[in-house]
Amino acid sequence: MRVFFVIDEAYPLYKIGGLGDVGGSLPKALSSLGVDVSVILPLHPTMTVKIEEYVFAGKFNISYGDQILPITVSKSLLPGTTVPVYVIGEDIYISKDTDAGDNHADKFAVFSLAVATFIHTLPPDQQPQLVHLHDWHTALIPLISRHLLNSRSKYLLTIHNLMYQGVTYTPIIEKLHIPKSACQLIDWDIQDHNINILLEGILHADSVNTVSVHYAKEILTSEYGEHINEIIASHQKPIHGITNGLDTVDFNPTTDKSLYQTYDLASYQSGKTANKKGLQRELGLPESGQPLLGFVGRVDANQKGIQLIIEAIKQNQLTPGDRQFVFLGTGDQNLERQLHDIADHRIGVRIITRYDESLARKIYAASDLLLIPSKFEPCGLIQMIANRYGTLPVAHATGGLIDTIEDNGNGFLFEAYDTASMLEAIGRGITALGNPETAKTMITKAMNRDFSWGTAALAYRQLYQSIINQN
Repeated sequence: MRVFFVIDEAYPLYKIGGLGDVGGSLPKALSSLGVDVSVILPLHPTMTVKIEEYVFAGKFNISYGDQILPITVSKSLLPGTTVPVYVIGEDIYISKDTDAGDNHADKFAVFSLAVATFIHTLPPDQQPQLVHLHDWHTALIPLISRHLLNSRSKYLLTIHNLMYQGVTYTPIIEKLHIPKSACQLIDWDIQDHNINILLEGILHADSVNTVSVHYAKEILTSEYGEHINEIIASHQKPIHGITNGLDTVDFNPTTDKSLYQTYDLASYQSGKTANKKGLQRELGLPESGQPLLGFVGRVDANQKGIQLIIEAIKQNQLTPGDRQFVFLGTGDQNLERQLHDIADHRIGVRIITRYDESLARKIYAASDLLLIPSKFEPCGLIQMIANRYGTLPVAHATGGLIDTIEDNGNGFLFEAYDTASMLEAIGRGITALGNPETAKTMITKAMNRDFSWGTAALAYRQLYQSIINQN
């Protein structure tokens, strides 16, 4: 089967978040299963491979608003693979750094129109049977393709995070020259004077999935449905759940050059001890065999549970003298200041507010427990990384964390979203690690878990085929 994989990020070409991990890893796994897959990306100014290193693959014009925009298509391979990558370039919107908000709506509307037009210009025997779309950035493509280009391709939309819907007041439907009368769903969407780009994708794609089994159920509820759960449910389109995988070649404690000392399952005790001592020395923590808690993630007020951590530190219960805590993350500046204000004078706490991939890997290896107190988590990767490095996650029971963590098996879950429940789960974790037999059993189970992309790729291939076979 021939599939085009349209996404905003793909590691190592361009990555700002977990979307880039999916864009770089899933196509490789699909290709290994015999899927004829090609990746399509926007040309970002900060891509790791410069456009001069690509091969010219086409040029055409598109009409957006009152502008005629020249589009350039370049081609290369996803580094280290045989997977083709097409990069769509355009100087005014796509390939120009823009601020958040409505500028992004224009950027991805133009990108979507360019992708749909590029596919339409290909000879019939080169056009994809299915186009796999990711998040709101690409969600306009089914609407454009069907109402402007009479496309026969099938479309799968993957929702990585329902919170980000691309709601805009920019008149992008008019700029795309799609008559409102062409589709009742468009007219209905803009009755509140804006347009929800992700919702347009959900309504016009042939099929929709989320990045974990549990999250597929959660987005149909009022608690996690981000105000569109009833619309999704009423559309009578099944929401499939396929849990993300992890690049186990990249995240591998036996070969990871960021670590102070590499290790495997047989040597994890000495390896993790060496990494804990190395991290303590680097961060100026007292060298101690005390339990080390870690956190690696985005600093935000809505999702990642930062307030629970702040409250636990304030109560002096996160590190009551018999444990240490290392925090790495960046984002909301107000929360960053709060973390520094309450924690910088505490001997056993280190707060690092920057992006540092190498330090993150050291924390994965050095920590005994990794805190993931997310209010919601569509999938999450760090619990898989933690297990890969022999670290047990302590996580709020939500979304993909439920699908990947077995309570008292390869980690610890807490049900209620509050500080007391988080601290209780941390206490259970420290107690378990204090029992050598229990610790060995749990860490062995964690390091033996198969989080590779193989299972997810098989599920996607099966879903692709079922969509292609639909009448």
